[in-house]
Amino acid sequence: MAAMPFESSLVVLTIVPGYSNLSVKLFDHGISKFTWYGDPEGSFLQVSGMRVTYNFSFPEQCRTDTLQILCANCSVPKYETVQPNGTYKIVTTSFIAKWWTMGFTFDDELRNHCKQKEVMDVEVFHRAHSKNVQPIKTPEEGRK
Repeated sequence: MAAMPFESSLVVLTIVPGYSNLSVKLFDHGISKFTWYGDPEGSFLQVSGMRVTYNFSFPEQCRTDTLQILCANCSVPKYETVQPNGTYKIVTTSFIAKWWTMGFTFDDELRNHCKQKEVMDVEVFHRAHSKNVQPIKTPEEGRK
């Protein structure tokens, strides 16, 4: 399966109130090696369900200008600004979770909120596409 060449287990990161700034730091870390010159090196995260806007006039490690996440509890999905007192669940691969933890120092409280699922990403893909999932709701994208 060329679209998913590296099998990886899935990790659910529960970001609890007071820790939402870590999700901003994750995106800042992803552009920490970016340069406008030569061969741009970046570790841009490819995400679904989140929107990020960068401002390169800001100092390094502080360039995430806005961060929005798709509302999971809305009847019509829409993007909302990540709030400091919000609780958010982010599903990612164990590879990305390890990359994230290498870039930051986590305390035990946050580490306790990282739950690794014993399911491979390829299995989830097959399960999701073997069912007829209805209805599919199109989120408000803010496009005209």
